[in-house]
Amino acid sequence: MLDERHEDLERIPDWLEHELADKPDVHANVARPFLHWFLLRRARQRAAIRRHPASADRDLRRRVSVAYLVGGGGAQGLTHLLVAGVGGTVVLFVRIASPRAETRKGLRGRVVTSLLPHPSKRRAARFGQSYQCPGRMWWEWTKRAVSASPKLLRSRAGRDAVQKLDGSDQLNKLEEVGAWLRRRLPDLLVESQVPGAAVAVQAGDEWVESAAGVLSTATGVDATVDSLFQIGSITKVMTATLVMQLADEGRLDLDAPVRAVLPEFRIADEEAARGITTRHLLSHVAGFEGDIFTDTGKGDDCLEKYLGVLRDVPQLFEPGAMFSYNNAGYCVLGRIVEVLREEPFDVCARRHLFTPLGMSHTASDPYEAIVHRTAVGHIETVPGAPLEPTPVWALARSNAPAGSMLAMRARDLLAFARMHLAGGRGPDGVTVLGPETVQAMQRPQVTLPDIDQGAAWGLGWELFDLSGGTVIGHDGNTIGQSAFLRLVPERDVAVAIVTNGGLSRRVYTEIAGRVLGELAGVGLPASPVPDVGAPVAETSRYVGTYTSSTAETTVSRDTAGRLWLERTPRGAIAELDEAPYRTELVGRRGDTLIPVEPERGVHAPLAFLGDDGQGHALYLHTGRAERRAQR
Repeated sequence: MLDERHEDLERIPDWLEHELADKPDVHANVARPFLHWFLLRRARQRAAIRRHPASADRDLRRRVSVAYLVGGGGAQGLTHLLVAGVGGTVVLFVRIASPRAETRKGLRGRVVTSLLPHPSKRRAARFGQSYQCPGRMWWEWTKRAVSASPKLLRSRAGRDAVQKLDGSDQLNKLEEVGAWLRRRLPDLLVESQVPGAAVAVQAGDEWVESAAGVLSTATGVDATVDSLFQIGSITKVMTATLVMQLADEGRLDLDAPVRAVLPEFRIADEEAARGITTRHLLSHVAGFEGDIFTDTGKGDDCLEKYLGVLRDVPQLFEPGAMFSYNNAGYCVLGRIVEVLREEPFDVCARRHLFTPLGMSHTASDPYEAIVHRTAVGHIETVPGAPLEPTPVWALARSNAPAGSMLAMRARDLLAFARMHLAGGRGPDGVTVLGPETVQAMQRPQVTLPDIDQGAAWGLGWELFDLSGGTVIGHDGNTIGQSAFLRLVPERDVAVAIVTNGGLSRRVYTEIAGRVLGELAGVGLPASPVPDVGAPVAETSRYVGTYTSSTAETTVSRDTAGRLWLERTPRGAIAELDEAPYRTELVGRRGDTLIPVEPERGVHAPLAFLGDDGQGHALYLHTGRAERRAQR
């Protein structure tokens, strides 16, 4: 009998074997699959409790109780739960709202799921014993009970329950993805020359995670699921979220000039400076040079000082004319947050995002990172040479809103993604961002050139129109570290991948392809591959030198008529010993060409846009618009 002595789930498997020993069909078709699933869940719960013993009762267990028909009782009641429909029995499930409430009030609690087809049947039910159980187990049990009961399926409550429980198939797939990750990730990192990585995958309210490799080749410290990696420019989506919170509160008009909040905002083009809006900055269409990595110090006034650096920054095109990725614009957004919140940007991020979302393993600077297991980036100082740890851990604090130093574990990155998937609600149900605002961030603001990136950009998010559905996300690249975040809002699925060097794109492609395909039915496009024989029409249109604050790129034509690209790092990037890059260019589509030699394992297409009035392209576009240098 299942009585007070059986409060621990440990005894359920043996009890089921005994109770169903004389029912071989039921045992094989119901109990055995359940036991297999239960044992996997129990092992996972034990591992989680070992990692977080202090929070085990609060986060990993929930008090539940089962009410069953008077005709049952004790062990018979739970047997009916598992074999509902075999004996014509219908089961009522009751889940207590919180562990603390149950401790104080016994079995009194809020009914959250009822499978009885008629209210009158509830008077025939009574409570059974309560015990510790992972909350998700009840959904799995319920689905088995509903599926076995034709009577229940005919009821409205039963049909509604089946619709709610469709996610259990996704849960099974998630467990399979988790098992695959644990097997595949170590070998994939070796094949991709990536020192270390961590991956977290979420489907609905459930998640799996894995880590492999080392945090630094110099120390050999193992990467774990609780290790921190820099997320680079994924930070921009968090900055955008902080900005949109201010819009929610009515404190910021996205379409008003930036100078309405920052009257001191200046760039070299005064007319453009007067017209640039917050929306322009969020969607990367402001048009001024965006890769400004000037270090203005480590103090809380670094963003205020950074605005002064922008006074001489050139305008590349009219605001709103086209997309050009802009780090500096997001630093300006960070300053807007500081001014309206009257607190440093780092404090705003922690107070308004990290704390409400339970993102406990985050570091805004090296002083916070040092108390965690934290990854170091790795780079090639010479093409083809072995990876080496980077000479510095992070870029300047003045670029923090754009992604210069924020680090976190993959699971915390998923916590942020989960809020956007949940319509702006945090884990406790509190609204972090309005649901309409969440949707607004995912609407296209500008289309992207044909360079094999997203189809469009929203307010912070990159938007991908893929086979099987729409995906939103962002990538992050900082000093020797790369991160990838993808969400499928229609399927409530997200994946976060963080790495510390090597051919990280290869890791992303295999993992995201498997995860999104199996859990969301979304297919990633094949990576572009050059056709070395593809001709380039009108080569003279592309020949020339294109410059930005971080690189000088020269496109030349040899005597055989072939095009060559040579990129030399400049400024802050050159100081980090970033290697030069040289490759032949071949045709792809129209004014989009593709390199023959991969850069970091990727053949990234580039587009030549505009006209300088003499038949030459005005911009070389790689996600950023580099303007043709004047002769």
